[in-house]
Amino acid sequence: MYGHLGTKQGSLFHMCLQPSQTHPTMNFFDVCRSCILSLFTVLTFAQPAMGTVYYISPNGSDTQAGTSPGLAWQTLTQVNSFPFQPGDSILLEGGETFAGSLAFAAPRLGTPDHPIYIGSFGQGRAIINAGNEAGIHVQNGAGFEIADLHIIGSGRASNPHSGISFLTDQINPNRLDSIYIHDVEVEGFNGGGISITADENLATLGYSRVGITDVVAHDNGDHGIYVTGTVLSTGYSHKEVYIARCTAYGNPGQIGKDDAHTGNGIVVSCTEGAMIEYCLAYGNGGENTYSGGGPVGIWLWDTKDGVIQFCESHHNQTSSKDGGGFDLDGGCINSVLQYNYSHDNDGAGILLAAYPNARPLRNCTVRFNISENDGRANSYGSIMLWRHSSAILSNIRIYHNVVYISEASNGSQAWAFQSISSGIDSILVANNIFFTYGNARTAYLSHGPSQGTHVDFVNNCYYNPNGSLYLWDQGSLFTSLTNWRNARGQELLNGNPTGVETAPLLTDPGNGGTLGDPFLLPSLSAYELQATSPLLQQGVDLNSVFNLDPGPHDFFLNPLGNYPADIGAHAYNSGSLPLQFPGPDPASEEINLRMIPIDLNHWQISLSESGPQWLYLRVISLNGQEIVQQTLGEDKKIPLDLTQASPGVYLIQLFGDRQTWQRKLMVD
Repeated sequence: MYGHLGTKQGSLFHMCLQPSQTHPTMNFFDVCRSCILSLFTVLTFAQPAMGTVYYISPNGSDTQAGTSPGLAWQTLTQVNSFPFQPGDSILLEGGETFAGSLAFAAPRLGTPDHPIYIGSFGQGRAIINAGNEAGIHVQNGAGFEIADLHIIGSGRASNPHSGISFLTDQINPNRLDSIYIHDVEVEGFNGGGISITADENLATLGYSRVGITDVVAHDNGDHGIYVTGTVLSTGYSHKEVYIARCTAYGNPGQIGKDDAHTGNGIVVSCTEGAMIEYCLAYGNGGENTYSGGGPVGIWLWDTKDGVIQFCESHHNQTSSKDGGGFDLDGGCINSVLQYNYSHDNDGAGILLAAYPNARPLRNCTVRFNISENDGRANSYGSIMLWRHSSAILSNIRIYHNVVYISEASNGSQAWAFQSISSGIDSILVANNIFFTYGNARTAYLSHGPSQGTHVDFVNNCYYNPNGSLYLWDQGSLFTSLTNWRNARGQELLNGNPTGVETAPLLTDPGNGGTLGDPFLLPSLSAYELQATSPLLQQGVDLNSVFNLDPGPHDFFLNPLGNYPADIGAHAYNSGSLPLQFPGPDPASEEINLRMIPIDLNHWQISLSESGPQWLYLRVISLNGQEIVQQTLGEDKKIPLDLTQASPGVYLIQLFGDRQTWQRKLMVD
C-alpha cells in the first residue's frame, strides 16, 4: 500500500495546508483579511482555570461543602444561590437527572481568562430536566464554558424558553467576551435550542468569541442554534462566531409565532466574522406560517466576513414561504457559501435575498455547491435571487456549482435558477451545471438591464434529457441556448459565444440522496464528471478573465490549478497532485503535516509544534468506515496503520476542540 499526501521528497511526504476555517482568497473583492483572521481567536479560549470544583449528585446534600464527589451538593437550587468565582467548575453527576434550571448574572460570572465551567463528572452526560424553565440562562455576562450535558425542556407546547440562553439587554461599552458551548444535546424548548442574543430593541454591543461545536439541537420550536442581535447603524453586535460539527433537526417552528420567520436550523446574524462548517440541518421549519418570510436550514444575515462551508441541509420545510437549504440574506457582505450540499428542501437550495431596509447584500461568493431537487414548493428555484425595492443586492459571484432538479410531485413548478426582482446588479453566473429533468425549468429572469438587473451567464452547461430548455427571460420564452444568446446577449464573452447545451455526463445525477454526515461530502460521487464528459477542461479561467481566485480545491477536495478548469463542481483531472495551500496571511504559520514511511503499511504522522492544537486524527473511507483513530500526544507524532485499508480514496481528518481539517488520502 502506498499513501499519497503531496510531493515525494526521498522517503518523506510533505504537505503544507491551511485549516478549513481560513477564508478563501478573493482578489475580486476588497476582503479585510485581518477580520477573517480574527476568527482564529475563537479557537483560543482559555482553558478552565484551577478554581474550585463543585460537585452535584442525587446522593449529595446541599448542607455539604460540594467540593468533592463525596461532599457533593444535591440540587440545582444550591447552585443558583452560591457565589461562584471566575475559574470555578460546576460538575453534575453523569447519567443522573437534575430537575430545575441554572441561572447566572453579575456578580456570578466568569471572565475570558477564567471562565466558569459547567459540565459532567463520572460516566456519561448529566441531564438537566428544566421543565417549563430555561435550561441554562446567563444574563448580561460571558466567560462560560458549557459541555457534556443533555438539557431537556417540557416541550414546545409548554416551555417558552431556550435550552441554553445568553442574553444581554443592557448598553455595553464593549462586547462580552468568551462563550464556548460544546458536546451538548438540547431538546424540548419552544424558544429554541441555543440562543445567543443582544436585545434587538437596544443599540448595544453583544458578544465576542462565541464557539458552539458538537451540539445536537432537536425538537425545539423557533430554532436549533441562533446568534442574533441589533442591526446597528455602524458596526455589528457580535464579533467572531464559530459553529462547527453541529446538527439541528426537527425544529418545526415556535408555537404562536406569526410575526416573523420561525423554524430555522442554524442562523448567525448581526456579526462580524462568522464561520459555520461541517454542520447538518434537516426537517426544520414545517410549521412556519409567517406570510412575510420563512425559515432556512443554515444561513447568515447582516453578517460581514461570514463563511458557510462543508454542510448538508435537506428536507427543510415551510407552511408559507422559504423553507430552503442555505441563505446569504440581507446585510451580508464579503461572505462565502462553499462546498455545501442542499437537497429536497421546500425552498431554494441556495438563496440570496435582501429584505426590506436591510444593509446591502453585496460582494459575496457562492461556489462549489451541489443542489439536488430543491424548490419543492411555491415554485422556487434551486438558486434564487430576490431583493426588496428598499434594499441592495449586488456584486455576487456564482460559479462551479451543480444544480439537478426534477419536477415537484405536488404540482409546484420547479426552477433551476431564478432572479425575480429589478435592481439586482453585477451578478456573474459562470462554470455551473444546470441539469433539469422532466417538467423542471431552466431559468426565470423577471427583469433585465432596463430595470437595473444585470445577471450575466458565462460558460454554463444546460441540459434536459426529456426535451428543450425552458429559459424565461423578461416575458419571453427561449427553448435553446442559441436563441437565448441571440435575443438577450447571454452566454457571450467579449462577443464570443460561451456555454453548452449538452449532457454533462455526471456519474449518477439525481441520486445523491442523504449523506447524514458532512465529513462524507467528498463521497458524493453522483455529481462527479465521467472520464468522457464534454465539460472537462472547458471552464472559463475565472482568474485571468474576471480576476477571481476560485479557491484551493473543488467540492470533492481535489486541488485546483493543475489543469484548465472543468465546468461544474468537480476538478476531474486534478488527481492526487501536490496540494500547496497558502496560510491565511503571509506572516502566519502553515500547518505542516508529514507522513514518514516505516514500511508498506505503516507510517508515522508528524505535525509541526507550532500552529493549531489538534486532539486526534482519523482516517475514514468515503462510505464512512473508520480505518484509524489515534489520539495526538504531546510530541504531535502518531503511528498510522493502513493494514486494514484497501486501495482507494480515504479522508484524513484532524480534530481540535474548536476546529476541523480534512483532506483526501490516496492508498495504492
